[in-house]
Formats: sequence, C-alpha cells, structure tokens
Amino acid sequence: MQKITLDFETYYDNKVSLKKMTTMDYVRHEMFKVWGVGIKVEDGDTEWYSSNDDEIERAFEEIDWADAMLICHNTPFDGYILSRHYGITPKYYVDTASMSRALYTSLPASLKECAVRCFPNDETMRKGEELADAKGVYHLDGELDDAIGGYCIQDVELTKAIYDEMNLRMPKSEMDVIDLTCRMFCEPKLIVDREALTKYHEEIVTANETLIENQASTGMCLALTTSLLHISATLLG
Repeated sequence: MQKITLDFETYYDNKVSLKKMTTMDYVRHEMFKVWGVGIKVEDGDTEWYSSNDDEIERAFEEIDWADAMLICHNTPFDGYILSRHYGITPKYYVDTASMSRALYTSLPASLKECAVRCFPNDETMRKGEELADAKGVYHLDGELDDAIGGYCIQDVELTKAIYDEMNLRMPKSEMDVIDLTCRMFCEPKLIVDREALTKYHEEIVTANETLIENQASTGMCLALTTSLLHISATLLG
C-alpha cells in the first residue's frame, strides 16, 4: 500500500470547535470549512493544498485511494472529513494517536506530547503554535494561509516520523484493530436483520391496532407504540 500522511486544517472559533463539539457535530456543522490540507506521499516532501486555490480535489484525484494507507494523528477526525466531504475511503487506516495509547497507556497522546516523547533530543521535531492566529477567521488571507500551511506541513512531518518510530513496535494485529476502529467511525454502517425487523414491525402494527380497538391505550402508550412503529418502518426503508 502507498503511505499517505495527511492533516486537515479547518475553521474554528469559540463555539464551533472540537473543544465544544463532538467530531461528527463539528464536521457536519453548517460553518465547517476546510482551510487546506497537508499531504505527504510515502517519504516525499509534504505539500500544502489550500482551499483558496481550489487545489484540494485535484490533489486527491492523483492518489489511488483503493491502495492507500492513510496515516493521520487522530484519524477519526481527518478520515471522517475525507469520507463525508470528499467521498474518499482509503484501503487502510492508521492513527498515530491510537498507536501512542497502545504503547504508552498512561501518557498523553497529543501530537505535541508524542513528538517530545519520540524525539526528546531533537528540537526541530516540535509542534508549532501558528494555528491560534487563525481562530475565528473564516477566509484566510495570503499571509495567514502561508502561515497555516507551514504549520500543517510540520504536523504532517511529525505524524509520519512518529508513525515510523512507533510502527517498529506495533504488532500487525493491533494495527488491524486501529484500522477497524477508525473505519467504523469514518464509514459508519447500520446492518439489520430484515426478517426479524419485519416481524417486529408487524407485531407493533397488530398491537397498536388492538389497543386502539379496545380503547385501552393511554396517550403515553399510544405515543410509544407509534414511535416504535415509525422507527421500524424507517429502518425497513
């Protein structure tokens, strides 16, 4: 598989933020905006693709995602953006934050802490702070776009280096669990037993009709059965 290390930079403010919202709520919010994305293919140079220049989709089109290993730090975030906003799902998911939690169970798994832990004597391997300058700025100007791009590139370089360092100690079975966990979040699916649900739907219909005919239902009971009927009918499509 081709290794694709990736990091999205996105709009945030005091209310629209991962500190105030779940990942799904944040990514689905009407104000959600991708500022840009940093992409590193294998061990090549990391490139910054800005939404200001409509470069992101073209960059994604050049990648064979069916044979790609996606490497991110907090992959449920970046992978969910990929699947929801760009319709992209890689062959395999890797999350360096999850790798850190497996190897260092009692220690913080942030990118900043992972970089210090993996490269304690290399001051060049440190996370930047430029993102704070863009808080509440929906449309980045050229200067701020360049600053965020540089910040993102550093994050991508750190993520790939951290992956390379920790991967030497991670069993394949554990990596497969990380892939599965990320996939269930980024590509959620609901699988139902249609035969059992159809039978349950019919039972609810019969029970509801009986209650109405006997005039024995309270408002609450009728509301409950009607709600159950609606849910089963919705799942049946």
